[in-house]
Amino acid sequence: MLTIAPRPPWPLTDGGAIRAFHIFRQMAADFDLDLATLLRPQDDDVDVRGLASHGARIHTLRSQASQVRDAVNLLPGLVAGTPITYTRYNQPAFRRLLAGLARENRYDFVLFDRMHTTHYRDLFAGVPHGVDTQNNDITMYERWAENRPDPASKAFGRIQANLCRRYLQRVLPQMDLVFTVSDKERQQLQVMAPASTVLEASNGVDIEKFRPGTAERKPNVLLFLGNMGWLPNADGCEFLLRDIMPIIRAKRPDIHLVLAGHEPRPNVRALAGEGVEVTGFVPDVLPYLHESTVFIVPLRIGAGTRLKILEAMGTRIPIVSTSVGAEGIAGQDGRHFLIRDDPRAFAEAVLDLMDNAPLRESLADNALELVVSTYEWSIITRRMTDAIREQIAARH
Repeated sequence: MLTIAPRPPWPLTDGGAIRAFHIFRQMAADFDLDLATLLRPQDDDVDVRGLASHGARIHTLRSQASQVRDAVNLLPGLVAGTPITYTRYNQPAFRRLLAGLARENRYDFVLFDRMHTTHYRDLFAGVPHGVDTQNNDITMYERWAENRPDPASKAFGRIQANLCRRYLQRVLPQMDLVFTVSDKERQQLQVMAPASTVLEASNGVDIEKFRPGTAERKPNVLLFLGNMGWLPNADGCEFLLRDIMPIIRAKRPDIHLVLAGHEPRPNVRALAGEGVEVTGFVPDVLPYLHESTVFIVPLRIGAGTRLKILEAMGTRIPIVSTSVGAEGIAGQDGRHFLIRDDPRAFAEAVLDLMDNAPLRESLADNALELVVSTYEWSIITRRMTDAIREQIAARH
């Protein structure tokens, strides 16, 4: 089996890498696995090749992606109907690497990690193949256009959403197997690929790591966690500080907000100040999850499901989220978390939780029970490997 990834499943600094790592680890245990991936400037090739300890052969190439290359590819992408984020990973040198692997090996299955790598599907004609979409990017860009304040960002979001739709309509029907992270996205993509097998394989959580702590929680700490270089998270930070926190501070001026995550954008760093901590990269998020009072997810942009919520559920911290933030997770408002989209309602839900210990305990207990029974990674990845084995068996 060959897995083709736009970036390595390491280090585990964001949801995409975390999902890809757990899938990679399961595939390496179940198949004779090759992993081919592009390295970003910050990726250490030695560390990435260390993934071979899981039993896979690792093939890496330094990515040629850059802002200049993106600008050059923008017009051809528009003409071809390819989103800029997909065009970025269509690189001649990587194609040559993959063509060599195709010549040297008789693969029984090829798994594309995200739509970004499906450019290379023509190299594996006759081989069963599938894609782990991770997100419905059409939805993500539509929400980008809806929620970003400046006209240029809105126009960019609309254009990219349309390009994603054209690309998925063209490519998904060619896939034997399509994995999505929620049933909602499964239904959306099944319409585009009626002859393909489209299956839900939701995000998961490492319940051995993300488990309840023993320390007492601090009384006035709110936590928002994520890759702060990712625009949906950065937008969530701005929305939180501009529209929600003033309402909370009016009643709790001593509240402390922690925005934890690596590579914060300049607009996120600028939010740091009295009562607001922007951590940047943290080597271990568990202390933050174990010590904070309430976990908040003020997202307006995004698709798929958020690993950050599943990890918070595993550590038994009560959660307030927007509907976008909790999308795709089989929890119920008022039972497993509180869902509020209006800024005032979101703020009041946070204040209610901070004043209501029995509600905090009830939400946290129910959320922990749900995540342990439904979202453990071995359950999710086994569903994927079983489906892949069925595809291979059908061809033989």
